[in-house]
Amino acid sequence: PTLFVQRASFQTESINNSSQTMNGHNGKKAQKVMIYWDYENCPIPTRATSFGNVWNVLKRKIYNYLQYEVQIKAKIYTPVGKLHHKVKQQMDICSALIIDVPSRKPEAADKTILVDLALDLYEWKGHNICNAVVLITGDKDF
Repeated sequence: PTLFVQRASFQTESINNSSQTMNGHNGKKAQKVMIYWDYENCPIPTRATSFGNVWNVLKRKIYNYLQYEVQIKAKIYTPVGKLHHKVKQQMDICSALIIDVPSRKPEAADKTILVDLALDLYEWKGHNICNAVVLITGDKDF
């Protein structure tokens, strides 16, 4: 698997590349892109029209970067109780998996993301699957 790092700016609806490629080892193309989104630290702005619109912008940016379409899945890490019902519905429509992080401890979402990412990478390696990862966070820890 290839790690693909991007810094998102939803205010301008742009994604700035930070250089690493999504093409895997031996020239293989990514079969799937997995988004790990620290939603508590990087939510969509309240003035954004909907999660669905932001999701479509993200997909379009990924497709443009790769120059081909690929399956995109997302895991969104946040305290579920803090999400507005409408946003939860929109995430569900987009097939995003909401991972509840109820802990108030600092870096609880970060640690959950790292564990999930490590487990997913281990699984992908065992199946010899070439995938790509997008991490969306407001933290500078990553």
